[in-house]
Amino acid sequence: FMFVFFFFFFFFLFIYFVLILFRRNLRKTNAQPILMNLCFSLMLLLIAFMAGSGHREHSYVCHTVAVLLHYFLLTTVMWMAVEGYQMYLAFIQVMATYMQHFMLKCSLIAWGVPAIIVISTALGIMAAGVPQDLYINPE
Repeated sequence: FMFVFFFFFFFFLFIYFVLILFRRNLRKTNAQPILMNLCFSLMLLLIAFMAGSGHREHSYVCHTVAVLLHYFLLTTVMWMAVEGYQMYLAFIQVMATYMQHFMLKCSLIAWGVPAIIVISTALGIMAAGVPQDLYINPE
């Protein structure tokens, strides 16, 4: 059942990306690139989950999947926050809402801040060490 959901999600996400790429009038506002980045981040989160959910035999694979899930979950939340901020600018502050290089700033924040958080968390866990009894037993 879950694979059917993912198939439909990826199918409609692919259609959305094709429409955005080939229809120039859909890319005129900031809303579409924000939504496209949000969908791309969510797609990478689902790919990381599906690819890594069954691989618990080796600790390095488990750590890699955990880092990827942590990063893409944070980027998805950050893109949702950017979408909310863009809607705030569009609906509440209607006048004088133009910001220079808005998408560049949002992209740096939404992709960069989670990277800093994940790297600092991974380095902290590596420095402190994780007891072996915290790992999930694959049996």
